[in-house]
Amino acid sequence: MPTQTGYTDPQKLAQKRILEKYKFCSSWRKVAEELKENPGYMWNVGKGKKRACSRLLKKLGIPLPALAPAPVCPVHGVVHARLCRSAPAWVTTAAAWLAKREKEKRAAHAAEIAGGVAWAEGKESC
Repeated sequence: MPTQTGYTDPQKLAQKRILEKYKFCSSWRKVAEELKENPGYMWNVGKGKKRACSRLLKKLGIPLPALAPAPVCPVHGVVHARLCRSAPAWVTTAAAWLAKREKEKRAAHAAEIAGGVAWAEGKESC
């Protein structure tokens, strides 16, 4: 079925070409042998119950649709393979709190060490 831009859906075109081959061969097995595919798969694609894989589209001489560039995620700055599952606000808040707590622990530990060094420097050596 052509769209406004003259583009035909590859799945519909595959279904149409398989049905044409079926009318000519009058057997799903012969169609499958010709395309080196499974007869059940040919029947399913011909009846529109399954989608034609890219390998079958190539065998039928149907050009694959051009892929459009994917948008960059505004949160992470990368293109995700699937959906962006950005973390909820409470996760970001909890991570910031944990980072701040860790920084405070390190500062307190550094102060302890500095106090111990100052005490040790004030002592006379043996």
